[in-house]
Amino acid sequence: MKPIAYVFGPYAADNADKIADNVQRAKETGAKLAQLGYLPVVPHFMFKGIVEDADIMDCCLGLVQVAQVLVGVGEWQKSPGSMQEMSFARDNGIPVYSEVSCVPPASSIIPDTTTQAVNLLYERRRKGVKEYGRPLVPFNGRDSLWDAIEECADMLGYLLNALMERADLQSDCMIDTKVT
Repeated sequence: MKPIAYVFGPYAADNADKIADNVQRAKETGAKLAQLGYLPVVPHFMFKGIVEDADIMDCCLGLVQVAQVLVGVGEWQKSPGSMQEMSFARDNGIPVYSEVSCVPPASSIIPDTTTQAVNLLYERRRKGVKEYGRPLVPFNGRDSLWDAIEECADMLGYLLNALMERADLQSDCMIDTKVT
């Protein structure tokens, strides 16, 4: 999947023309991010008229949480909402760029461990739907605790195999593990 680049910057302004300018700058930044290989998320035109104004920031922070980078546009330093988004990103270890010209190509972004874990969970859900016709849900007729114990036993076997296969852990005293 492409890394998500969230565009933050002012939306509100004194008049409709200034709001339109803010939205246009955000769209242009999103287009540049798409050219860099990102999936751009531009909230400036996503929520107005759909979500109550009081709830927009919660929606924005939900999107910031899944972004791999944040990119500022316009006079974001003067926008209280933008400062809140930037602070949230920094508190969550998400890189923040002051403008699109500073952003590296998406191909150079290495997902953090949390993002990789979430992607793995989505992949497991896809596999479950393909194999069982639906994602894993509670009250599915299986014993989830026993299933988890069996999965842990499998994981222990995989971990032990990986340790034994590492050359730096093998010693001269190791007995041949091949079965003949």
